[in-house]
Amino acid sequence: EEIKVGEGVAASVLGAAKPSSNAKLNNYLNLVGKAIALKSDRKNLPWTFALIETSSINAFAAPGGMILITTGLYELLESEDELAAVLAHEIAHVNLQHHFKIIKQQKMVEMGSNLFQKELSKDKDNALAKKMVGMGAELIARGLDKESEFEADRDGMVLAARAGYDSSAMLSVLSK
Repeated sequence: EEIKVGEGVAASVLGAAKPSSNAKLNNYLNLVGKAIALKSDRKNLPWTFALIETSSINAFAAPGGMILITTGLYELLESEDELAAVLAHEIAHVNLQHHFKIIKQQKMVEMGSNLFQKELSKDKDNALAKKMVGMGAELIARGLDKESEFEADRDGMVLAARAGYDSSAMLSVLSK
């Protein structure tokens, strides 16, 4: 289920941004990324790493092992250690199932909200309840995001080091 969800998420991201046709660079990303992924707890996932053509500075981990990095971010990186730090951070998100858990939670919140709304539709004055449902969903998402990023930073540094990279490179990437 996680891999299928990840494929759909990656497809929607790739639908919005053009994948790079630079086979040499994509191969390089896969070599570095898979070297790190082999040191992870989920080494058997179908790990795939790809560059997408956009000047925005970002990287993204889809559930199931699809890691995307933008050309904007890639061009800022000054070493393979910095690339490894970015990829290890994203691999950590997949290992910890951060995005997949959020997607599942949002689905549950949506289902609960729909049931709650059906019940409240019997009551004409349900504005407060609707607000509470929206605030609860927002609070869950915000809380998880901060914690997830910290965990991915921490675990990513460990993964990069296990793969033989300088884990302090994460600090230089974050400062950029």
